[in-house]
Amino acid sequence: MDFLKFNTSESSKKQEVSKIGYGLDDSKLGGPFTSDPTIVFTAQTQNKQYWRVETKDFYTGKGWEVSENQKKVTFKNKNDVVSWYEQNTKTETTTATITMQKSYPHLTYPAGLVSVEASSDISYSVDPFSEKIYTMDADSSTTLHSYKVTYEVPEFSIENLKAVKTNEGQETNPYFMTKYTQLPESLPQRVRDLAVNLTNDKNNRYDKVLAIENYFTDHSFVYETTNVSFPTKHQDYVDQFLFDTKSGYCNNFSTSMIVLLRSAGIPARWVKGYTEGTLDNTLVGAEGEDVYKVANDNAHSWVEVYFPGYGWIPFEPTKGFTNPYNFTNNTPAPTLQNNEVYNSNNEPIQQRNNEAKLKSLIEDTEDASTKKIPNSKNGFSWWYVFLSTIPISIIGYILFITRMKWITFFIIHFYKYRKDDAVYTKAYDSLLKQFARIGIRRDESQTFREYALHVDTLYNSADMQQLTFSYEYAMYQKGQAAAEWKKSVHLWEKLMKKAASPPKSNDFYSAI
Repeated sequence: MDFLKFNTSESSKKQEVSKIGYGLDDSKLGGPFTSDPTIVFTAQTQNKQYWRVETKDFYTGKGWEVSENQKKVTFKNKNDVVSWYEQNTKTETTTATITMQKSYPHLTYPAGLVSVEASSDISYSVDPFSEKIYTMDADSSTTLHSYKVTYEVPEFSIENLKAVKTNEGQETNPYFMTKYTQLPESLPQRVRDLAVNLTNDKNNRYDKVLAIENYFTDHSFVYETTNVSFPTKHQDYVDQFLFDTKSGYCNNFSTSMIVLLRSAGIPARWVKGYTEGTLDNTLVGAEGEDVYKVANDNAHSWVEVYFPGYGWIPFEPTKGFTNPYNFTNNTPAPTLQNNEVYNSNNEPIQQRNNEAKLKSLIEDTEDASTKKIPNSKNGFSWWYVFLSTIPISIIGYILFITRMKWITFFIIHFYKYRKDDAVYTKAYDSLLKQFARIGIRRDESQTFREYALHVDTLYNSADMQQLTFSYEYAMYQKGQAAAEWKKSVHLWEKLMKKAASPPKSNDFYSAI
């Protein structure tokens, strides 16, 4: 979380605890803060995304600054000044309506901004370096009560990002690379060494970025807002977090990820704004959109990484926060499974064998029922016992071969309608057990995110990652579990049904 106003005087023995909210000076980060639920704006939108205010590129060792103050460029409605996505990024155009509850002389907007609709007298002045967009009435600064934005929603293909060639696109410009890989000479060597250790066995940019992002999930880092120190006079902000405290909030996580990326030669920048906010279930937009309330508590900072041909891609290292953007694994799943042989009717032999066994059992039952039953002088015959066990055996056999489906049915209905705070943890655990039953077990060394990516690769989807991000958010944000479960229960149900049968993927059968 970001934008805190605090006392940075090193002579002060007592650190001032600040409230979270938007501020201008990020040159000296650190220190504790308290929450502030004051609503900043509401957003009517069909998509969840982060809301930007500006980016900063120059890391001082203590915080962030803008390296240059370039002359501002004006546009009327259509944004033709700044862009985020390049030609290979797949996007869809959509709109959102922003209603401000607090007044600021700048826009809060989504990445991919195409145009802004407000009063006819309003124009927009952009700093091309920070991408901060000021609202102007003639030559004077002004504020807006409400405005509508048209923007592009991206979809990022993991397979394509892994195939990106470096030293192309903007990376051929030495100025660009110098700007977005800048680090202070005072940066401790152990920070640079850590970056190399995390990435030296990866052969593509995406995997290198993911290795650094996942490092903060794997290594005892704690999300903390109150017991957070300022770095001392000669201490680097990132070095302090990575090796000493391992405790902090979004500024610590995002800044540290960027410094590690830059240490590995990967261009990255710091973005500040707000998360998507809280879905307001009592309100519905004019065209059926969701309405999100965005408060000072939602102030946030995150990471953008440059991929040639795709542009600036958002990443989220902060524990408990979910990247709202859509990353898909689009490798086509083969229709032929390694351990199944198909006949000319393209029907699995294993399935036909099961059906044949059941058919044979039924036929045996029918044959037995047509035979003459021998008389028993004692009024009892084991033949009756034998006949009575046949339908029980058939029912048992059917229940056995369909067990995954009816077990899934009962699990879904056991958890689906619960609303308590504990349900998300128990339901997520039941999903992991369900996948384990069909051979997709989570290794003890795997993080939840790594396991989710593995599952999504097998099923050619992004559902497990999306649910896992929501689950992690619920676990790290007190009081959010029930609300997150309500939003994600349908996704969980979808995954439970998927887990009722193995995926049709060669990757799965080669893994087991």
